[in-house]
Amino acid sequence: MLDKKEWTPEKLRNARLQKGLTQTQLGGMLGYSAMAVSHFEHGVRPIPSRSIIKLNDLLDKNAKEPLFKTIHSPKNKQRTLRYDVLVSEFQQSGFTENQAKFLINLLDQFIPIF
Repeated sequence: MLDKKEWTPEKLRNARLQKGLTQTQLGGMLGYSAMAVSHFEHGVRPIPSRSIIKLNDLLDKNAKEPLFKTIHSPKNKQRTLRYDVLVSEFQQSGFTENQAKFLINLLDQFIPIF
């Protein structure tokens, strides 16, 4: 049974982040723009019934909020440059690239870096 109430805006966002998808990527899979996905995730627009089956196949509606979120956005050049500089600074202190990226993402949740 298709129950639209099971897909709340928060559940959609959490499930998308758990899969590591951007709004653009999920929108492409569903046939919507990134803006439409953003509207679904913020409750501005309801999720259309025709998308529920696809969502059930693509994402886990029971996904918990990720421990860290992706802060790197390739469309934002300033943010990309700042992110790369931070990764480099962490690496100069002895961290691996993956450790640096993890710490930057973790820190950004508590103290917005960007």
